[in-house]
Amino acid sequence: MKPSESAYNIINKYCLTSPSELNLVEILYAENLKLKEEPLNNCEGKIIFDEEMGIITLNSLIIDERQRRFTLAHEMGHFFNERESLKFYNKFLRQKYTCGFEEFYGKNRKYSREAEANEFAAEILMYKPWYQDFVRNKPINFELMKEAAEYFNVSLTAAVLRYVFIGQYPIALILSRDGKVVWSAVNEYFPYKFIPKDYKVSEKSGAYEYFIGKEVQTCVDVVPVYAWFSRDYNCESDKYLYEQNFVMYNYKCVLTMLWEYG
Repeated sequence: MKPSESAYNIINKYCLTSPSELNLVEILYAENLKLKEEPLNNCEGKIIFDEEMGIITLNSLIIDERQRRFTLAHEMGHFFNERESLKFYNKFLRQKYTCGFEEFYGKNRKYSREAEANEFAAEILMYKPWYQDFVRNKPINFELMKEAAEYFNVSLTAAVLRYVFIGQYPIALILSRDGKVVWSAVNEYFPYKFIPKDYKVSEKSGAYEYFIGKEVQTCVDVVPVYAWFSRDYNCESDKYLYEQNFVMYNYKCVLTMLWEYG
């Protein structure tokens, strides 16, 4: 079963009609999961489970409630996505995951099980019909993404990534760390696609300021396409993009949102 289907089944089972009705903790206990919190080193959450039940542990040091919700939804995703497959194995088999920066934002986020858990979390927190209805026919910018993050009670990163995958206007999202691109996500309408692995953040981008110890402006800026997509075959020197940056200080990263200029 696809992660989006697993999430829809939960939404349908509990007759949820809006994000305000979504209570992850109540669902968790109703589905035979237990929750505990304790200080965790180098991870946000973890889960151990079999086909019938599981225990989720959240890092009690997480201060941001939205980060806490996405972490919880991610761990629940492991359970709902994978418990059926455990029926084909020894009944005493237990599955275990420990999830930190790399699983949520870094290189491990693309591993199939982690990607599926993130997909489940995005779908249950920002159910596609709800999200598309909220952003429909609204101009794309960081302010809209902040409103979406507030409405769905999720992080800005989660809100923007959701738009990349199901939004109606061209947009790209880039995460940079240590002066290099960790990953990029581009929706189907965005005209530029290719950023090579470990692409160095250009000094033409506002994100560059963070990596040289300066304050990053958060307002909308205009940057040349080649600042980010110099290796893309569609790149033209006289084309520009809107850029807006958000510093993730806890992870020493910069989140960059790009959309078409003009």
